[in-house]
Amino acid sequence: MTKLKKPVKRTCTHSVYAGRPLVVIIMPTETEDVILIRQAGRRRAYGLPVLTVYYAAARQYANDQRREKLAARKARKAERR
Repeated sequence: MTKLKKPVKRTCTHSVYAGRPLVVIIMPTETEDVILIRQAGRRRAYGLPVLTVYYAAARQYANDQRREKLAARKARKAERR
């Protein structure tokens, strides 16, 4: 993998908010890497540290797995009746 040394900007092809595509910027700082998201053609960007985004994604995945497991358990229980 290449180390992040300068900001990398990419325009999303499928993610559109209020009629404008989103721009994702991965940016290194002195202490940690940051992910910024903004609408194309706008200046206001919203950012989070990369680790925060990772934790949120991992938590969402765990919640989805837990929800699927509970639904399967309920379906098996309903079949037994």
